[in-house]
Amino acid sequence: MSKELRIALLMCLTALLLTGLAFSQDEGEKDTCRVEEIATVLPNSHFELEISAFNDEALGAYAIPLSYGAPPMDIVCDSFSFAGSRTVNTYLYGLEVDTSNYSLILYAVWFTGDLSPGDGKIATLYFSTGPGWDSAQGVAIDTVFWPPTISLEFTNASTGFGFDPAFKRGSAGPYFLVLSPDGGEIWFGGETREILWASSLSEVENVKIEYSTNNGANWTSIVDSTPNDGSYLWNVPSVYSTECLIKISEVTDGKPWDISYSTFTILLFSMSFYPQQNVIDVGGGSADYIVKINSVGYNSPVTLSLSSLPPEANYNFSLNPIIPPDSSILTVATNSNTPAGTYFMTLTAQGDGETLDSQPILVVNQAPEPFNLSFPGNGDTATTTIPPYLLVGWEKATDPDLYDTVRYSVYYSTDSNFVLQDSFKTTSTSEYLTLQTDSIFYFWKVKAVDKWGKYTWCNQSFWSFFYLPIYPPLPNRGDANADGKVNVTDVIYLINYLFRGGPPPVEIEQGDANCDGKISITDVIYLINYMFKGGPVPHC
Repeated sequence: MSKELRIALLMCLTALLLTGLAFSQDEGEKDTCRVEEIATVLPNSHFELEISAFNDEALGAYAIPLSYGAPPMDIVCDSFSFAGSRTVNTYLYGLEVDTSNYSLILYAVWFTGDLSPGDGKIATLYFSTGPGWDSAQGVAIDTVFWPPTISLEFTNASTGFGFDPAFKRGSAGPYFLVLSPDGGEIWFGGETREILWASSLSEVENVKIEYSTNNGANWTSIVDSTPNDGSYLWNVPSVYSTECLIKISEVTDGKPWDISYSTFTILLFSMSFYPQQNVIDVGGGSADYIVKINSVGYNSPVTLSLSSLPPEANYNFSLNPIIPPDSSILTVATNSNTPAGTYFMTLTAQGDGETLDSQPILVVNQAPEPFNLSFPGNGDTATTTIPPYLLVGWEKATDPDLYDTVRYSVYYSTDSNFVLQDSFKTTSTSEYLTLQTDSIFYFWKVKAVDKWGKYTWCNQSFWSFFYLPIYPPLPNRGDANADGKVNVTDVIYLINYLFRGGPPPVEIEQGDANCDGKISITDVIYLINYMFKGGPVPHC
């Protein structure tokens, strides 16, 4: 196996360990990650940026995602180094850079050893600027979310739990940084909201604040000059837009400046409804939704409508139009000709240029179709080489609703009356029974249940089989790939099976290193502890 593949697999395992474990509180003094501040950065230059950390407990890993600019800034992150830092003897480490989004993630993981308690440099990042870099327009080096799951995180070496350290942002040159609204917020016209920002320029006394309702194509002044104290109370204008931005700039020449990371929304009114979905039985019925229109200062009529109804359905509102804030009851009625299905309707509210759409759901429900048991055949002798497990199967129970899901309740007993029975639920059409008594008749049956509780039994009252297991030799625990040895290739084999669609171990016991009766990430950790950390031998 190549070094690159081995590292990729270990990175997959590390990401699972870091994100899958529960987060804990940082006990003792708050751990901190700090980024160096550089006052001046020139065009066509190279510069270094130190990352340092304080930790009062040993760390088994850290993940530090950072942002370092926005288009069209002429800056790139070239590389990193642990030379002269506290990060030593780490087995897995790296730097990933997303140049299009001006972001990076630096990470290190220890399988043996750790990052000892202390304070100081843990890495150096190397950057370059091009001819388009403006030395008057620097950038904050801030923590950022790294898709799909990673935020700034330290991992306690003794517990394996991750936690959020404090963070002190750095900079490359002078900067302003809009903190709020920074994208995704929903504000209402007429309300008072606080605009927040940060700055590396304590000597700058005043800033200019502007807003845009068309994603930066045009800007309107909020205040031409206000103290550079990081906060301003804004009376939000009564306009409707989903493409709003805030801009903070130096009063004299407009540099440096910063805008919201992404757009936010200003609404004249909002719409909500409850419940999000209703369920009625096929054959005709009705369902009610409470529709609420809210606003801060808007009091003009809002007209409601509904489209994309189920076939043969109709609707009415108890109040329409609405003068906000107020509510109306939406009633949707079906008849005997309305087919089963899940219907995504469109609820629309319109007023003074603002149009809002929502999607109430109506489920017209019908039980799954009848189905048959498949194997083992009724009265057959059933054998298995993995006792006490025996595979049984049945036909798929089709549900008339394509959006519905069907689960199966499987019942089995040594008594044809099922007075004493075992049962379990599954979404599969075949499953293993756990049979504790050999050389005896068992009876079994299956019920198909949709997610709303409607059910259908199999066409047979029950089937029976005579259970006669064959006991194989005991497998070698932990030898997931069945090569006769327990080593790192078994770790990789289990990772492929669990997370990449690879083949399962030939016997479940071979992958079940910790003998808990199932194969999961805990078996991977168990094997790693055995091979690298002196943990117990895989054995029951």
